Amino acid sequence: MPIVQADRLTRIGAALLRAAGASDEEASAVAVGCVNANLAGHDSHGVIAIPTYIDRIKAGHIVPGAKWTIVQESPTTTVIDGHWGFGFHVNAKAMALTIEKAKTANVAACTVFRQSHVGRLAAYPLMAMREGMIGIATADSGRSPKHVAPFGGREARLGTNPISIAVPSGSRSAVLSGHGDLGGRGRQDRSSRSRAARKSRRAGSSTAEGRHTTDPRQYRKGGALLPLGGTEGYKGSGPCRDGRGAVRAAHRPRLRRRADRPAQ
Repeated sequence: MPIVQADRLTRIGAALLRAAGASDEEASAVAVGCVNANLAGHDSHGVIAIPTYIDRIKAGHIVPGAKWTIVQESPTTTVIDGHWGFGFHVNAKAMALTIEKAKTANVAACTVFRQSHVGRLAAYPLMAMREGMIGIATADSGRSPKHVAPFGGREARLGTNPISIAVPSGSRSAVLSGHGDLGGRGRQDRSSRSRAARKSRRAGSSTAEGRHTTDPRQYRKGGALLPLGGTEGYKGSGPCRDGRGAVRAAHRPRLRRRADRPAQ
């Protein structure tokens, strides 16, 4: 398999998106976001997604050049209508705006609705973390196909609806990222395409007949992902319930000096 340098792959991805109608700024945001996902090991949200985005542009599900608008705002909150533009683009703008508000008010939140796929969710709380803030991002599945079966259910009725949290530390930055489902659709897709499909100790999906399984290939045969929690999966079903849209939040923590540590 040929090895392509990240900067070249970014240029190729951006060129494909521009040819499909994206502006230079949009194409760059999406291409950089996809390549960064690859570099982070999150290949399901990497450049493999670009052909899907182009197909969605052709189908009218993504609107290149859409001008996002603020429909409601306060000193600490923002509601943004993305007008079905690129989620990468509008979410980066939304988090940047939220960070600026948090610098003044110590905490801020923003929700974005009517937007396309946002890519790797961790990218947005990491923006806050680099500013010394705690960043939180959540996302629902919108109009996209559903992949998670409710607790006790057989058919996929819920989105994976990821949650990502980034927290700055004194030395190395720590990131906590979680999902409302046990396996994650992208990971299931990659596993199912592998000859030797990986099997986890705990069932992460169910068959088309509703039987729990550790075989990820069953997901591709009409099965569904399971919510977090195993036998107490009703607790994991909560994060999978669709909301209005993506939420971005930033909080500047107040640092306390330990009593046993002298001031620097």
